[in-house]
Amino acid sequence: MPARQPAQEEPKPAQRRFRVPWGLVLPMAAWAALMLGYASLRYWGSDEYAAAEHVLEAKRLLGADDGRSARRKDLTAAYEHVLEAARLMPERKELLHWGEGIERRFEDRAWEVPGELHHRAEMLGARTRQLEEANEPTLAVGLRDRGWDPNTVLEGPGQFLAWSSVGFIAIAAIWVTLRFSYRRRRALEHEENLRAVEREIEELGAFRRGLKNK
Repeated sequence: MPARQPAQEEPKPAQRRFRVPWGLVLPMAAWAALMLGYASLRYWGSDEYAAAEHVLEAKRLLGADDGRSARRKDLTAAYEHVLEAARLMPERKELLHWGEGIERRFEDRAWEVPGELHHRAEMLGARTRQLEEANEPTLAVGLRDRGWDPNTVLEGPGQFLAWSSVGFIAIAAIWVTLRFSYRRRRALEHEENLRAVEREIEELGAFRRGLKNK
């Protein structure tokens, strides 16, 4: 008996390799880096943002009763946060007034106010008065009269980054439009090439028929 030929395996379909759409990825990465860099400079790296973080941490340590029942170490830590916020934003006199209120909490509890913190408060108070005297015309209608909400300041980066997502949508829309236009142009070129080949074939056939008729 003739030897049985081994069955030939059917060729496996070639797997399509995933191609990274660099035309989309690179602009989006550049946009993300730009937005994060701006947010870092405008918000996270600003004195106002750092001061807002200190204010919220001080409020957390003081509790709902503004430090009346806070432990001594929490009251001290809250005072440190308030003074650091006042150092970062010397134009906000309410921060120093808040610090004075914390000192009264120490006195109400018959606790000694930490001398180093009291000294820092006096120095910051003097600095704020000097700044106010030097900029009295500006502060009269400027920063001194503006409201300042730490929560709003801390929400700023999130709101900014949320709005910056519109840029990603715009980049994706531009990429899809260009991609579609490119494919459409390639399809038209391919169709024109096919028509050109058909014309050449027809012309060649006519030429051959002409030769036979001679």
